Amino acid sequence: MNNSKIENLINSFEKFEIAFLLKHRLAEFMKPTQLKIVALALNKGVQLNEVDAIIQERLEQNIVLSAENCPRCTSNKYFSHVIEVDDVSKSNQIDSMVGEVRVLTQEVRNCIVCGLEHDKRSRWGWKQFFRYK
Repeated sequence: MNNSKIENLINSFEKFEIAFLLKHRLAEFMKPTQLKIVALALNKGVQLNEVDAIIQERLEQNIVLSAENCPRCTSNKYFSHVIEVDDVSKSNQIDSMVGEVRVLTQEVRNCIVCGLEHDKRSRWGWKQFFRYK
């Protein structure tokens, strides 16, 4: 990822969002980008040894979550994309025996901060409806 994009992203995050990013997504980035993220986090006042404490403090706050908030990190920063999924309904299973298969499109949202995937097919909205520590 371009360094200026990373800088803009980290600069738009609150302290708790940076902590969640460090805990849940840092390993997804290449080593030079990881070093840049850590340096930017330090510049924003997030020490690596404070990450768990910042996360715990955020999760202990009485935050009213809306459908737009991630249940793991409570952020409202996400990106959307569309995926194709097989129709697994009984009628489609019968249709597939005669060679007709329906494919449905599904909007999926991913939390930019912690990476949790939001899938509207899920009963609770988010694939994981509880908060992680």
